[in-house]
Parts: sequence; structure tokens; C-alpha cells
Amino acid sequence: DLKFFAKPYFLRLTLPGRIVEDGREKAKFDIDKGLFTLQVPKETAGEHFEGLQMLTSLLAPKGTRSAKPLVEDVSTACSKGAE
Repeated sequence: DLKFFAKPYFLRLTLPGRIVEDGREKAKFDIDKGLFTLQVPKETAGEHFEGLQMLTSLLAPKGTRSAKPLVEDVSTACSKGAE
């Protein structure tokens, strides 16, 4: 997890890979753009983190990701239950 706090904001991201806290972390704020930039080293240098553009996945708490389909055809489920 990556936790970022800048009053009044608190952000917890569940990254697809592991990161380390070893003093190399960097953060900067561009006041003109209102943009925070964070740099955090990966546990395995050069590892590619998939899905960083998927904000909903990054914001989901650990353990809520599932291999089960998130959409179910209820008409099929209902017809099977009626038999």
C-alpha cells in the first residue's frame, strides 16, 4: 500500500507490486498546476506495474480484488433456479 497525506487529503493506493520505504522516496507539489508528484522505489527495480491507469483498482482496499466475474447474467441464474 502507498499512503499519502497532505492536509486535508488522505490517499491509500493498493499497488499491483511491492514498493520499499528506504529514504529514496520523493514528493513535490507544483502549486501552479495543483499537482503532486510522488516517486517511490520498487522492491524489484525495473518491474512493470500493470494497471496503474485503473484508478478504481488502485483505490480498492487489499483483499477486495476477486477472480470471480463482477457481472452475472441473472436471467440464466433465475431460469436454473426455476427448474
